[in-house]
Amino acid sequence: KNIGDTVGAVIKNKGNLNCDVQYYPTTWKKKYQQRRLQTGLSFYAVCGINRKDKEKRIQSWIDNFYFFNSQNVLFIHVDKIFTDSSTGMLIDIGMFIENILLEAGNLGYSHCVQGAIGEYAGYIKPLINIPDDHSLLLSITLGKKKENSKKNSFKPERIKIEEKITSKT
Repeated sequence: KNIGDTVGAVIKNKGNLNCDVQYYPTTWKKKYQQRRLQTGLSFYAVCGINRKDKEKRIQSWIDNFYFFNSQNVLFIHVDKIFTDSSTGMLIDIGMFIENILLEAGNLGYSHCVQGAIGEYAGYIKPLINIPDDHSLLLSITLGKKKENSKKNSFKPERIKIEEKITSKT
């Protein structure tokens, strides 16, 4: 079985997530929940998916696990000692991932970081021979951008930089 078929079956059968690291908050603050909802609505609009069409929304989610038919997928995983007892290590892992993304761009590749992979780590790790004592965090799909793709044309709204950074003079 491949990852798309495996995770797709779990999603369609309303199976449980099986993650190594809790990716999303278990409780959302209202402002973040609203931002997440708006991003989803905007994405579905770009893709021509009616918000009420649950089947198409689910299929769109499952499509992520086929990695947009890319031939290049990196799976980022680390020994569980770094995720079970030291969340600070995730900062280092984030910097490592950023370097991968910057170099991929320099080499002419587009990329898509997929945190959703981590939500189904327990189903995916055996398929790609990641050891049980490792945490699967995410994947990075690399490829040449398909200009005619609706999904590739989606640009989520970003908050203003002033909302993220403060300075004191």
